[in-house]
Order: sequence, then structure tokens, then C-alpha cells
Amino acid sequence: MMEVLSYGIGTLIAFAIVLVVFFVFISDITQKKHGVLRNYPVVGHLRYFFEQLGEYFRQYFSSGDREEMPFNRATRAWVYRLAKNEGGTIGFGSTYDLHQPGALIFVNHPFPVLEEERLPTPALALGEGYCKEPFVGRSIVNVSGMSYGAISAPAVRSLSRGAAVAGCWLATGEGGSGAVPQALADHMSLSIDEALPRVVDALIETGLKQRVRVVASGKIVTSARAAWALCAGQIGTDLIFLICK
Repeated sequence: MMEVLSYGIGTLIAFAIVLVVFFVFISDITQKKHGVLRNYPVVGHLRYFFEQLGEYFRQYFSSGDREEMPFNRATRAWVYRLAKNEGGTIGFGSTYDLHQPGALIFVNHPFPVLEEERLPTPALALGEGYCKEPFVGRSIVNVSGMSYGAISAPAVRSLSRGAAVAGCWLATGEGGSGAVPQALADHMSLSIDEALPRVVDALIETGLKQRVRVVASGKIVTSARAAWALCAGQIGTDLIFLICK
């Protein structure tokens, strides 16, 4: 009796699989949206399956620590460690390529300031001498606007509480998703690496450097990038928004 029952269940499962494959086959050869499925019915779905998985295979098996965009694995790992209060110290050297054009290299100071001799960063006034009530920013590093609707409520609360502890701004305006046509995303405007120095140079040339404050954001995640932005902005005269996307 059990053998008959087992044989009957196996037959039903096989028959159901055949029906599903037949339905997919008919659907593929009659649809007019995907040429791959029309020319290779049923098996053509493997193409889209592996294409979807390709992102994850590249991330964990192919891409190096510094190859991914917009934020590579090394940068993400640094953020994760700090978020978990594990510190930003790493061992066995760095994977950062110091020989690439534009690489950031900081010169050692012969007489660095001791911890007990450090002074707090002075507040930065916006509009001082040019408006009736200038705004004073307590921090030169802040949290930029982003797509708050795309992240969870606990994440927004965490950003708010972190900004309160750090004594910095949290831009409450929606920063947008950055969704634009591919051609514009690839070839329009300049990255912050080229744009920030050019803007500062233009302000110096026109004599507006002391009057205009520069607000910059865009992949300024690590402290090294923030230090570069401060140097490019002539140190201490610019507001740098730390983007957290």
C-alpha cells in the first residue's frame, strides 16, 4: 500500500513540474518583451537569475577591498567598526594604493600637539558682518541631508541622537536618492575632488573667500577625507557636511 502511495505522489509531483515547465515555455515564446526568453524559453531565465546574483558574487568573491563604488568594502568596514565601538585600528598594513593619482598622503608633524594641549574647534559664523543675525555653527563636520524616507525609523533616530552627542547639525531636508539618467550620472558636473578646490580658488580670486562659506558633501566619510576637504577649503573657513549615505 505504501509503495503504491509513494509511486502516486511521485507521479503527481513530476506531472506538476511538467505542467509548470510547459506553462513557462508557452509564456516565454509568446511574450514580446525579452528576446532572450523568446529565443531560449525556460533556460533563458537562468540568465536573469545569474545576472541578479552577479552583484553578490562580485562583492564576496571577485572585487577587492578598494574596487567597489560608491563606497568600497574597506570604507564600509571602517564605518561598521566605529558604529560598533570597536575602533578604527587595523593590522597587517593598508590596501590603499598610495601610487594612484590623487592619493591622499599626510606629512608627519615634527612636533604634534599633545592631547592635553588640544584646543576645541572654534565655532563658525555664517553671515558675520553681512547680516543682522549671523548663524553660528558649533561644528564644522555635520550630517548631510539624505533619503530619510528610504531608511528605517530607528536609523533616523540613531542619526539624530548621534548628532546630538557630537554637537553637530543634522540636515532634516530630504537629500534625494540621486536617481538620474545614466549619461548625466556618469558625465555631468564634477566630483568633489575637482569641484571643491576649484570653488575655493574662484572665491579667492574674486576676493569673496572671507564672505562666502563653502558647504561640501559627497563621499566624505572617513576622517582622512574630512581632513582633505578642510585643507582644500583653506582650513577652518568652511562647513563640511559629513554625508552618511
